Parts: sequence; structure tokens; C-alpha cells
Amino acid sequence: MFRQLKINKYGFSIVEVVIAAVIFTIATVGLFSAISMTRPQATSSADDIEGLFRARQKIDELSAMVSADQWGNASSPLAPGTYNATYNRVYLEWTITDNPNTGGRDISMTINILNGV
Repeated sequence: MFRQLKINKYGFSIVEVVIAAVIFTIATVGLFSAISMTRPQATSSADDIEGLFRARQKIDELSAMVSADQWGNASSPLAPGTYNATYNRVYLEWTITDNPNTGGRDISMTINILNGV
């Protein structure tokens, strides 16, 4: 009534080995593809973080210079105008303008990440 399956006592057949090798190859290629696709995003994120760090550093540097003798000095880094600086692959450009409403000065900063450097 029941048929008994014949069990191979000598190990794996060649078909089982080939199927396992194909599955392993597909999994390995998929894993390496996923890893290689995340690398450019990680590099881009590191560049963005460096850009923000450099911008914050420049704003802190300018804030530390605020004093009465720097404020009225036309050759001061706090004088109204447009300035720039490059750090590795980060290009900063900032503009300082007088604000007549507050009597202070406004800073507008642009961060650019340079490619191919």
C-alpha cells in the first residue's frame, strides 16, 4: 500500500550540488551588489557632514570676532561683503549684510561639495 522511498546512502547527487552552487552564487552576487550600492551614499553623507561641520566652524569663528573695534572696521572679516573659503572638497561662500531693523548684521552661507577633487 505504501511505497518506500529509496534513500541514497552515499551523499549528495550531482544535481543537488549544482543547484546548491547556483543558489550560493546568486546570493553572493546579490550581497555584493547591495554592498557596492551603499558605498556612494556613505561617501556622499560623509561629505555633507564635513560641509556642515566646516560651515558651523566658520560661523563660530566669525561670532568670536564680534567686538566694537571689529564692527566698524571696513577691512574686518565682519564687514559687509561676500567671502569664500575652500576646505578639502568643501567650498563655503557667505555674504554679510547690514540689517537696518536690528542694527546687526545677517550672514547668508552656501555650502558646495566639490566633485572630482
